[in-house]
Amino acid sequence: MALTKTCVFFLSIIALFGASMSAVYKVGDKAGWNARGTDYNAWVAGKNFKVGDIIVFEYGPKHHNLLQVSKQDYETCTCSAPLATYTSGRDSIKIQAAEEYYFICGFQGHCQAGQKIAISTTSNANDCSTLSSYNGFELFLVLVASYFLAVQIR
Repeated sequence: MALTKTCVFFLSIIALFGASMSAVYKVGDKAGWNARGTDYNAWVAGKNFKVGDIIVFEYGPKHHNLLQVSKQDYETCTCSAPLATYTSGRDSIKIQAAEEYYFICGFQGHCQAGQKIAISTTSNANDCSTLSSYNGFELFLVLVASYFLAVQIR
């Protein structure tokens, strides 16, 4: 009986920890945020951005910047009225709400050359993919605890 309570306790802790985990994404992976041939549409494809995730933009601040813009400004590469401006060269943006986020480089010609990205996010609520957010060790702990719980119930 004590082992059953222990297993239930560990499963609860792991579930809470896993549900609160957020992912960190580096835009462009190794290439980072640049105007040299990175296909940001391809980079975004297949990723499931969620509220709480962190999007990291790394770039040379002498040659690039990061502007969060409206959808219309994203589509037309207009940088005259950004919602936010980042210039550090290593900007981390935490997704605060389930909505569309649009980013461009404000240096002349960079957006037109493809240095822009649209990020669609979803809420964590009613997320059926919680298991996929566990890292290998957490998944191992869940499986071990589930095994011991099943053995105790028999």
